[in-house]
Amino acid sequence: MPGIDGGIMQREFPRSVILTVEVESLPEYLKKVEAAGGKVVTQPRDIPGVGTHAYCADPDGNLFGLLQPVPRSERRMP
Repeated sequence: MPGIDGGIMQREFPRSVILTVEVESLPEYLKKVEAAGGKVVTQPRDIPGVGTHAYCADPDGNLFGLLQPVPRSERRMP
């Protein structure tokens, strides 16, 4: 479902809020990040029922997430 989502995790990063953007193809966008001078900070991780997620940094070091959601037919509803 579109909207604000989040998760509880161990503190791995120096910032407490990291925005995540939904993308159609995570591998494609990870390549775009690197081509633009950014870097992939964490390798893609599967989140069951949600999708595949990775953290990246732009050339200035600002962290952000990318999420390729699972198809709607496979999403879990609360």
